[in-house]
Amino acid sequence: MRLCEHPLICRLIIAISIPVVKELEEFYQNENLDTISMKDFFNQTLVLFKNKAFLLNFLTFFMIQAVASNYLVGLSYNYDNLILSKGFWTGLPDILIGIMGLILFPFIAKWIRKFGNKQVLSRMILFTLVGYVLLIFVPATQGNKLDMVSILGFEVPAEASYWLATLTYFIIFVGFSAVYTTNGSISKRLIDYLELKTGQRRPGTISGIRGVLMTPSSALIVFFYTQIISAFGYDGSSKVQSLSSQWGIRMETGLLPAVMVAIGMIFFIKYPIDKKTEAWVEAEMLAKYRSGTIQEKIEN
Repeated sequence: MRLCEHPLICRLIIAISIPVVKELEEFYQNENLDTISMKDFFNQTLVLFKNKAFLLNFLTFFMIQAVASNYLVGLSYNYDNLILSKGFWTGLPDILIGIMGLILFPFIAKWIRKFGNKQVLSRMILFTLVGYVLLIFVPATQGNKLDMVSILGFEVPAEASYWLATLTYFIIFVGFSAVYTTNGSISKRLIDYLELKTGQRRPGTISGIRGVLMTPSSALIVFFYTQIISAFGYDGSSKVQSLSSQWGIRMETGLLPAVMVAIGMIFFIKYPIDKKTEAWVEAEMLAKYRSGTIQEKIEN
């Protein structure tokens, strides 16, 4: 059970946080609203898709973020219907993975400064790909031997399967940590890059169009999830699944994410904004600000 699902805890969090949150009128005085009509939205989308950097950025993260945003769905199916864990033990891997992410984030930020976003993400996402492939082969409990699993032909306690699955999710999340860390930096550099190429700075329009286009990605992977497990005979009323259904879960939570991450990586290989380009963009933007080409003031 997640912490915020308990009504008393939710009310306590709200009671503590709301008094701290304040609306300051000054915050909105210099707000720059970038609004466009639906017609302009489609026209701007077509223009952005003609730019190689934007198109490859969108295709890459459409695939990878779809998996990253829904990895908990696959984790739940694995631990509930393959590993057959219960209660605290089902939620423990998510907690441990979160702690690992907090440890990794500062190091990833340091690597980004040294090697650039593209190199860090393209290398670390390989861990995610390998982890999902390994997840396909994590043994599941079967038949009447719900306390045993078979690994390389040997019968071992089912706990071994639990910790093997947890290890694979640790490997998977190494790549996702890079996705979460680089996403904002890559988006910012993309906006700056497009400004230098087009002469127009439109962060609101670019982020808005990208956000709208990215929305269906999560729905798409959930659709594939449900179609795959249904085709393999998944029984939602039973915790213990048939052998066919178990393989459906493996395809859903292991093979499908691996394929989507691999496709995203192929697009990202062609992404033109590497470390050298990032340095050029940063230098050009600093030069424009210092020369007064861009008339923007940031008020504290």
